[in-house]
Amino acid sequence: MKIYFVASIAAAEKTGVDYSVLTDALRELGHKVQDDHIVNVSLGYVEQGTENSYREHYKKIVKWMKKADVVVAEVSFPSSINIGHEITLAREYEKPVLALYTKNKSPMMLEGNVDEKFIMAEYDINDTKSLKALFKDKLEKLISLNDIRFNFFISPKMSRFLEWVSKDRMIPKAVFLRRLIEQEIDKSKDFLG
Repeated sequence: MKIYFVASIAAAEKTGVDYSVLTDALRELGHKVQDDHIVNVSLGYVEQGTENSYREHYKKIVKWMKKADVVVAEVSFPSSINIGHEITLAREYEKPVLALYTKNKSPMMLEGNVDEKFIMAEYDINDTKSLKALFKDKLEKLISLNDIRFNFFISPKMSRFLEWVSKDRMIPKAVFLRRLIEQEIDKSKDFLG
């Protein structure tokens, strides 16, 4: 699954929070994560931008977001308008959003959101195992809400194979099939999505 990650660069520098812990956990679960614009950028670099560079950056964000299946936002820290705007954009583009916050840092403004494709979840950055379990649970729920039902017939041999894969790899059959299709999409240079 393709994930667009957003978080406060200022908060990371101020608090020493390492967002790569979150994005690495997502990658370890097999997801593709767009996070360079957050984990590899300093506040100083952002503040030195020009009107033109900000415009180009905005275009990139929109492009990345449109390609994503899900947006994951770290929302623990009072932030500028950027994160809120990106969450709003995500929902305008019908992208499901997982908003993460650390203990006692739930953002009041987002608590009132009743959109079923917007899930808030508390996490512990020091517990990678529970973090991965949280991602697996919440992301599968969000994607299932976004799915389009597609029925097709398969042979008994294919059915047995899917049953075996599901048990052997401990993943739902639909997740396995989606991953195969995503791999083909990634290989297809002519597909514009």
